[in-house]
Amino acid sequence: MENTAKTKKESLHKEIVRSGNITYFLDVKESEKGTLYLRISESRKKDEGYEYSSIFIFEKSLDAFADAVQKACSAAKKTA
Repeated sequence: MENTAKTKKESLHKEIVRSGNITYFLDVKESEKGTLYLRISESRKKDEGYEYSSIFIFEKSLDAFADAVQKACSAAKKTA
């Protein structure tokens, strides 16, 4: 019998950021092959429900992605 947590792809870790009508979900999950990945999802409230979008960053790219996000956030703060 399969592990229910892996079948449902439950998060190993979850963060939620709310900003007005947008909610961001950061979920660390494990693929069927055992590779960890970060799924960043955005949920926007619209007149007739919600609009969703997601990106996936796999373990081998996490450091480069985190570095790029940090640089972009620093640049955004300087120009604000």
